[in-house]
Amino acid sequence: MKEELGVAVKDIGNILKYTYPSIILVKDKTGKFYRCRYYNPKEKYPDFYQADIYFVDDKEYTINKVRFYDRKLLIQQQIALQKAANEIPPPPVIKQ
Repeated sequence: MKEELGVAVKDIGNILKYTYPSIILVKDKTGKFYRCRYYNPKEKYPDFYQADIYFVDDKEYTINKVRFYDRKLLIQQQIALQKAANEIPPPPVIKQ
């Protein structure tokens, strides 16, 4: 994890001048985690960097896992989300 943190510090240092930080608490089926994100709302693909920080449990501040997302991966995710949003869902099945 130390190597990944070193890379993250360097990557974030390179984008600080033109991005905004955001930290939110996310709840999903695995529990709660904190999402730290750097973004620029003026860009076509606003997300520049993201780290999801998972803790051992809700009452303890021991970090269990950190998942990093770089610009390239975030652009791929944003393109996939846009495609999914533009797809027309199939018509509902009406049982008679």
